[in-house]
Amino acid sequence: IARANIELVSAGYSASEYELVSAGLYRTPWNEITKDYSHGDSRSSLVSKLKGKEYWFVLFLPKKIQLGGDVGFFIDARGEQLIWTYRGK
Repeated sequence: IARANIELVSAGYSASEYELVSAGLYRTPWNEITKDYSHGDSRSSLVSKLKGKEYWFVLFLPKKIQLGGDVGFFIDARGEQLIWTYRGK
């Protein structure tokens, strides 16, 4: 989760304006994001990057109520490298 906080700031988001809403450890490429992710080729690419990996998906939402703005990070559980950045609409 600490790595996700670093990625949040590195991606240009203000840590004081976002809050952590969920963090889950997965061993399958299917999760709450990939099952509904409708970005065509991006979904296939994401799923292929997640296959065979154990990873964290950490989701942040803006503290200010707004439509969209969610951002999440897929982080490799073993080496803590960033696998993918998810940006909601």
